[in-house]
Formats: sequence, structure tokens, C-alpha cells
Amino acid sequence: MPKVRLSAMIAAACLLGSVAQANAQFPLTFSSNDNGFFTPFNSGNANTVRYGDSVWIDCFANGSFTLSQIDLGLATFNSQTAGTTDIILTITEGDPSGLVFGSGQSLYQITIPGVVLPEAPVEGQPTLFTLSVPLPDVRTLGGCNNVGYSIRLANFNFAGSFGFQCSTATAQTLGFFTNNASFFNGSNWSLFAFGPNPVTQIAQFTMTLFGAPFTPPASCSPADIANTDGETTLTGGGPDNTIDNGDFTAFFSAFFLADTDPARLVSDIANTDGETTVEGGGADGVVDNGDFTAFFAYFFAGCP
Repeated sequence: MPKVRLSAMIAAACLLGSVAQANAQFPLTFSSNDNGFFTPFNSGNANTVRYGDSVWIDCFANGSFTLSQIDLGLATFNSQTAGTTDIILTITEGDPSGLVFGSGQSLYQITIPGVVLPEAPVEGQPTLFTLSVPLPDVRTLGGCNNVGYSIRLANFNFAGSFGFQCSTATAQTLGFFTNNASFFNGSNWSLFAFGPNPVTQIAQFTMTLFGAPFTPPASCSPADIANTDGETTLTGGGPDNTIDNGDFTAFFSAFFLADTDPARLVSDIANTDGETTVEGGGADGVVDNGDFTAFFAYFFAGCP
């Protein structure tokens, strides 16, 4: 079993996997168990500590993803009998510690009651199992689409120890993985690895994340570019089949950005003659008076 040693490594193993067709649920990240196990939870600390890990899906997707399932590779150790525990799983924006790759903001939390912890009766050998947890299309926040998760326990009733299957960098074949896992001691978060080797001693828990690229709701109008909070597809929002102040704010915030700022193209809804896709025109890669005129016309017309 790997022994934990705190490490300052914040490097990442960047392994890009192929992207499947949009709207199909498919693995977004994948790592397999080729690096033993780490079982830190026991009856003495189960009510206090948490452990977590993180990945990022894609920095080049120009959008966000929805998450439909997470498969956790778990392990038990040193018990002649089975047991149970409640698992509180939190999905976060980036690492749950907030110390690397993301804010640590909670995106979704679920309690899975009465998870069976299988016996591990053979001396020195773990029992490995997978816990599959459906997710209600939890949405990432765009950018690099950082995703983290943490586990804490309640009602722990097991004679041995419990924890995670582990991966080396070479077993991470889909997604972008950090070299460190995270640990909450009851007061503070910290990061750790099992040693300095960036391939074989990283702290990466075995996990598969399923989902698909987020598809925004259909737009009711060329002026429907954001949700009611003014969030566009670049900021985790997008059209919401309503024309309101969110669209107004988003359009003008983008329109007056510098020409060199790619976010300005949020307001590119028409060609230079003010023709949108409705009239056979559409975005032309330039933000000008054609977009200004078209937006106002469609804004005050509202949704059909």
C-alpha cells in the first residue's frame, strides 16, 4: 500500500483523449488501477477526514460539459467481515481543496447510504470494487472544465480500512490528470503525492467520468444569446428561450470589449448589413453596427 508523503508537486500529466460525438454519453476521463491501493479511512478518523482528487476534461472545447455518472475505483483492506458506510460525494469545480486547477466550488453533492464494504480476508491483499454514481447532468463551468470530487464518510461500520485504487500516469488514457490528491484533516485542505516520481508516485485515484458536451437550449431569436443572469456559452450559460436583461447585458458587455478580445464575438450575431441567420446572413467574424442594429431590432421584438 503506498505510504503518503506530502509533496509540493503541482505538475500535471496531460493526456488528451479523443472526443466522441456530441450529445452521446461517453467517458470523458479514464484511469485504470495499476498502482496499488490507498486505504486511509478507518474507524478512528472516518468522521473527520476527507479525501479528494481532480482532473480537467478539455481546455480547447470552447464550451462546457454535462456529467452523467462517475465510477470510483475503491478498495477495502484487512477485514475478515464485510461492513457498511454512508458516502458523501461532492463534485467540485476543480480540486476540492481549491489549491490547484479550479476554485473548489461545489457543483453537486449526494449521500449514498449503506454502501457495502466487502471483506478483505487475505493478509496483505485488498478487495477492489467499483462504485458507480449517477449524476443529474452536472454542468462544468467551461474554461478547462475542471472537475474534482471528494469523499467523506458517515456511519462507518467496518473492521478494516477503506479507500481508493490508484493509477500511474501511464494508466491515465483519457483526460488531464493532476499529480496530487487532496486531504482535509478536519480543519484545512492540503495536497499530497506518494513520492517525487511524476509517473509512478503520483497520487491519482482510479476514476471514470461520463458525460457529453453541453448543448445550449434552442435560441428563440438572434438576440437570445444568454440566460437571465447574462451568462453566455463562454461563461457556462447560453440561450434560454427568453429575451430579457440577461441578453441585453451580455450583448453590450461583449460589444464594447477590445477588438482583440475573442469574447467580443459573443455580440457578432449579424453581417455588416444587419442580416442575421433569419435573413440569410449571420455572424461574419466582425463586430460592427450591423450587429448593433440587428440586436436592437430583435431584442424589442421579443421571442416569437
